Amino acid sequence: MMKEETDPERLRREGAEAERVAIIGIVERHMRLVAHGHGADGAQVLQHLLVELEERERAARNQSEAQDL
Repeated sequence: MMKEETDPERLRREGAEAERVAIIGIVERHMRLVAHGHGADGAQVLQHLLVELEERERAARNQSEAQDL
């Protein structure tokens, strides 16, 4: 018999899926910048990608901490 999924489990799973989709979108956008040569070399684009992902992670962590209060 399969364990029934609780609402918090479902919400965590859905949140993780939404985060994966968002990150893939960010990566694809930066890959297009490299492919189309919008005045940035690969290293610059990767640096911007890293900064954006770090900001996203920091915002998610802050939101999680706020929910724990």
